[in-house]
Amino acid sequence: MLSCCPQVRLALPVQPTAAAVPGILAGVVFTAGISSNMVASASIGLAIAYPIMQAGLFVAGLWGILLYHELYSLVPHLLYWSGGVVLAVGTVLVARGGQD
Repeated sequence: MLSCCPQVRLALPVQPTAAAVPGILAGVVFTAGISSNMVASASIGLAIAYPIMQAGLFVAGLWGILLYHELYSLVPHLLYWSGGVVLAVGTVLVARGGQD
């Protein structure tokens, strides 16, 4: 049990050494992605790179929803998909705004 919250019980045993390697690998992949985004932003401009980065966050959210079933009720699903629609419309508008 956690010392700060005695009413909370851990469902799984805590094994920090077993989680260290996947955690470090996830950090390396994240750092490589952010570094690549910074390099690409210098070439294509921040106005185009930022929507691409936000779309990546949306895809990461899809992993949580579809693979791990992280959202259980209707309201969070509606909020997530509404944000996705706004993101898609904004990305299309930014892309069309760059065409002259």
